[in-house]
Amino acid sequence: VAVDVPLAAGGTHTYTVAVVASIGEGSFGSESLECAAPGSGESGGFANTAGLSHNDLTDEADACVTVEPSVGLDKTIASGPNQSDDGGYIVSYEIEVTNTGGLPTSYVLSDELRFGEGIEVTSVQVTNTAPGDVAVLDTFTGLGEAGSAENRLTEEVPLGIDAVHVYLVEVSGSIDVSEASLASLECADGAGDGAGSGLLNVAVLDHGEVQLSDDACAALQAPPGAQLPDTGSEGVGTAALVAGLITLLGGALVAVRGWSRRTTREEL
Repeated sequence: VAVDVPLAAGGTHTYTVAVVASIGEGSFGSESLECAAPGSGESGGFANTAGLSHNDLTDEADACVTVEPSVGLDKTIASGPNQSDDGGYIVSYEIEVTNTGGLPTSYVLSDELRFGEGIEVTSVQVTNTAPGDVAVLDTFTGLGEAGSAENRLTEEVPLGIDAVHVYLVEVSGSIDVSEASLASLECADGAGDGAGSGLLNVAVLDHGEVQLSDDACAALQAPPGAQLPDTGSEGVGTAALVAGLITLLGGALVAVRGWSRRTTREEL
């Protein structure tokens, strides 16, 4: 790179080495794409060693980057929710899978409809819109518990370098006013506790030993004229608390009056 370069005391010289490389298809998945142990001097990945000699002394330093895929997962509301006066709704979600790394890979995609209490699902349709030829499993419903087979959307799908796969999930259903509450129609903060809320949809992607997840949620409005409690069976609403308090106070009042009367009669 350089020969007999003067370097003043305390001085610093910096060199940038840019390399453009391609990877043969026969190397995909090969151990040669992984970095060797630091200081071993062995080849692997994008390893680079710099050597320096000065005043009959030598020194060297190395750096390495392992070539691997970089997979991304993004979940968004594509359209809706659109509601009808009878409590029906339609909502669409978009799932995007990308590979911005230097290697092709593969993935398995799952999707869970983690809706709030009283929000019923009538139909679920999934379409691979890009590249358009990825098969969706017939067994998918999206209504199973987390990690169940019903939520598995695909078998193992190849994902090339710079590839983008897009799925459209269209869901329609209705609101059961006897089960729903104002809270269950709203989106709760976060999806990590496993509870359902609003039109919460959670996508999970597995590739190798890595698992990614992303979610999207939209709130629903109560059907016109429906009187929903603040919370459902999993919580106690304000009205229920007030009614319970009135009942408790009423019972206490009756007990006090009865005790007073009995005491009065004994005194007489």
